[in-house]
Amino acid sequence: MCAPEAYTLITREQSVFRALYPQASIEVRAGTSRNAIADLFAARCDLAVVTRELEPEERRAAVLGKLELEGYRFARDALVVVTHPANPVENLAIEDVRRIYRGETTSWAEMGGTDVPIVPVLQP
Repeated sequence: MCAPEAYTLITREQSVFRALYPQASIEVRAGTSRNAIADLFAARCDLAVVTRELEPEERRAAVLGKLELEGYRFARDALVVVTHPANPVENLAIEDVRRIYRGETTSWAEMGGTDVPIVPVLQP
């Protein structure tokens, strides 16, 4: 069971796994992190890929159910800021980026650039 945010990555890894272990069987199903953890606790799957830490009640349920959990971090999110090559602004602090995405900074002039609007874009 796999959280939707990780599905593309995990299905790519599935093909590599199948190439390395052709006799093995692996099925990837998408669902929420909560569903993945519930399926793991109910023994409906052998492995759950979640994109968050376990909630306190999930940890308590594991302890009460005498489940030994082992977690492995295998990926991290990243933020890449890309601007047009003509933009004279070369450096932004994390707080600058936060202000841009909160809508508090709306012009490159506020960052030392020309007086043109900042148009933030978020990829899905």
